[in-house]
Amino acid sequence: MWEIFKKELIHKFYSLTAYVLYSLALFFIGVLTYSGIVIINRLIPYISYYGIKYDIMDLVISPLFNDLGFILLFVIPIVTMTTFSLEKKTGTLELLLTYPVSDWGIVLGKFLANFLVISVIPIAFMVVILTYSKFQIAVDQNVLWTAFLGVLLLIALAVAFGNFFSSLTDSVFISSILTFIFLLFLWIIGTIADYGSGSWATIAKNLSILNNLSSFTKGVIDMKNVAYFLGGTLLALYLNVATLESRYWTGE
Repeated sequence: MWEIFKKELIHKFYSLTAYVLYSLALFFIGVLTYSGIVIINRLIPYISYYGIKYDIMDLVISPLFNDLGFILLFVIPIVTMTTFSLEKKTGTLELLLTYPVSDWGIVLGKFLANFLVISVIPIAFMVVILTYSKFQIAVDQNVLWTAFLGVLLLIALAVAFGNFFSSLTDSVFISSILTFIFLLFLWIIGTIADYGSGSWATIAKNLSILNNLSSFTKGVIDMKNVAYFLGGTLLALYLNVATLESRYWTGE
């Protein structure tokens, strides 16, 4: 598994795509962070003057983590699209399957590599927030680290499904589109459900990435939300393994 992990990690970090994505993602995150903190710093004197109670975490930090999650919906499909699709297109998947490692080892190795590559973004985001907190605003460290945990769980879920969709086709374009549409659907389904009622609306809200992430960004670790992300990640990993094993059944 670790050989697969190192191979995938080296491939990603030697790719120009990773650094372009890092630059774009961190640019937008930086703009959002700076804008949010500057605005709140300008509003604080007026808020304090009128005696309005406010929570800096609810006003700035929690929305920023939700924005970070949304930005990652665009980044993750691009990172995961080549994971298996490119191997299938170039014919190296067959060679990969001859390695002395199980299908689970292959899937987990590639999953961990992509997870690490994408985790650089929220880690950099945390550095920015922690730096600002030293000089500009006081933040609740418990809420901050809980929100960070939520984003990491989101990445795990999204990467696992991105890898799975990549294993379904030899087209990196189709792989990225399928992943993006699926993740976007899970992101907006909760908002759509707000306009409905009944059991379907409840199910939709429970399936929403945003709804499950929002608990973390508010500093709440609910085991229901943890189970959602971990369960979804395990399901996607299992489907990924099943896709690889299906090649043996079909004789490919």
